[in-house]
Amino acid sequence: MNININKDFEKEYKDDSWRGFSMQEVCCIGIALSMAAAVSMWFYYTYHVPLNTVIYTGVPPAIPLLVYGFYRYQGMNLLELIREVFEEKKSNKLCYEAGEAEKIREKSMDRGREKRSRKQRTVKRRRYKNPIWKGGKR
Repeated sequence: MNININKDFEKEYKDDSWRGFSMQEVCCIGIALSMAAAVSMWFYYTYHVPLNTVIYTGVPPAIPLLVYGFYRYQGMNLLELIREVFEEKKSNKLCYEAGEAEKIREKSMDRGREKRSRKQRTVKRRRYKNPIWKGGKR
């Protein structure tokens, strides 16, 4: 039996502003193109580089704007993703403690006591074997 389930409209169908692009994407395209044109014209008039070479100098400054407009990670744009990452780093310690944590803590404390007692026994044995501690000569 096949049951057709409707797609999630929020994810599958975005708001079209112009030719399938959302308003944020259209704005980022426009700003990136104007930035690329401004950088290219600045290089053309300042350094008198040929026009076909100057066009390539305008592309790198436009890339971050295009990434901001088009990049999506789990439904979040770049700004939302950065906010989420900083919020996660801020709250790295959670207030929840599971019952298993207590058992693990007890086991590690028992191991620590065992190691300390072994170290203390070996230190006491070594102390009396060293002639300097008994007041002997070097």
